[in-house]
Amino acid sequence: IGSSDQSCTEDDIVLLYQGRGHKAYEDLVLDELSIDLDIAEEAVQSYRQRRERINPAAPELTWTREDLLFALGTATRNVNGTYTPTMCGLLCFAKDAALRRIAPMVRVDYIRVAGRAWVENPDARFETIEMRGPLLTLIPRVIAAVLDDLPRAFAMEDSVYRKDVPLVPDAVIREAVVNALMHRNYRTRQPVQIIRYSNRLEIRNPGCSLKPDDQLGEAGSVNRNEKIAAILHECNLAETKGSGIRVMQELMERANLSSPFFESNRDADSFVLTLLTHHFMDADDIAWLEQFKHYHLSAEDARALVFLKEFGAISNAAYRSINKVDTLHASAALRRLRNTGVLIQKGKGMATYYQGGPEFVRSLESLVPKLDGLSPNLGGLSSNLEGLSTNLEGLSPNLTVLPLELAEMVANLGLRAKPKASRDAIIALCNYSSMSKRELARVLNRREDTIGDFIKVLVAEKRLELVYPDVPNHPDQRYRAVVKGGDA
Repeated sequence: IGSSDQSCTEDDIVLLYQGRGHKAYEDLVLDELSIDLDIAEEAVQSYRQRRERINPAAPELTWTREDLLFALGTATRNVNGTYTPTMCGLLCFAKDAALRRIAPMVRVDYIRVAGRAWVENPDARFETIEMRGPLLTLIPRVIAAVLDDLPRAFAMEDSVYRKDVPLVPDAVIREAVVNALMHRNYRTRQPVQIIRYSNRLEIRNPGCSLKPDDQLGEAGSVNRNEKIAAILHECNLAETKGSGIRVMQELMERANLSSPFFESNRDADSFVLTLLTHHFMDADDIAWLEQFKHYHLSAEDARALVFLKEFGAISNAAYRSINKVDTLHASAALRRLRNTGVLIQKGKGMATYYQGGPEFVRSLESLVPKLDGLSPNLGGLSSNLEGLSTNLEGLSPNLTVLPLELAEMVANLGLRAKPKASRDAIIALCNYSSMSKRELARVLNRREDTIGDFIKVLVAEKRLELVYPDVPNHPDQRYRAVVKGGDA
């Protein structure tokens, strides 16, 4: 564009060729599918039942199955009068077996991780539930799985009976799940991941937002999959007005929870929604903020400091998201906190982020639990290591903590290894445990900038992902291998 180079996503290329009659991915005709053999009747009935509840006089209720699928754009009519499902028909109405055969990565992974970071303990990584099915039946299953696992509070509204309710409003979870499945990029062979940490819920889906970051939450919806969006809208599962993000923000604030944080990454073609699952500005947070009262913090600044306490860093985008302000307002506020010494600025330009200053770091010491109660008796640990090979001569001392097979692979890599071999080694290391760029450079005996170049390629190829996607320039940023799907 002009004299500059601009990286384009697949969606940008589609827009460039739109005038030439380019078909959307959801319109792809799947000749290997059959309406009689591969369409799930329960999914079609689910659509009819939802439409009947919304509009009992809807004309499509009287149509045959083939006419209905054709009208919805989920099947095409052949010259001999038969019908062939499209990609939209596969996603919305196909049987699980057809989905597994044609699009094995089109599924939702619900992952539970102990702690606040991805795979803190390599011995206890995570628990996962893999869900697959047509969207009309999959969406309710995913919503139910998430709501059943969230912390719950109780309410006694207009009743003497206790009523358990999710801490995060169920309407927020509904909106988040529907948006992830409706707006995801189905060209990308990657599942939607819903990751449940001890303090937050992350929903990660392939496909960046088609709206600019500063327009998220404003009226107007830009749909990547317009036929899927229309079907979900007609079933009252989704709105197509662009109000979903604003609704989530208002409902979270009404529940006294932190505003949702949105991270759209065009380079990685991904979108991440983060929901804190505990009360924002609870009694402990307010007591902790008392240490900064001499700075006369605004409500927006207070929210920013609590966010920093939870995530370890804050950027302009994060400040805008949690406080619903524009870029100039966020920049001025962060600059003011930096000038007072509460924050320390790191990075430059678009890569700028902020960490806590010395006083902020000291304030966190009161939150560290006492360790006096730990027992010094470690006699129960086994010292029998005879089964391990000790023939590791020539290996860096940093490799002694790695499994033998992995350590030998790194040792055999050499200094003149081909780029592919180096990238494969990085993937293997990050699959064993999340690692920082510095740690990878030390283990592989490479320069950090060289490792950084490899990481950029692997992230773009969706073979690596960030442990802290909310703050890409996090000072303690680590990388993990993307989990490849198994059988559902």
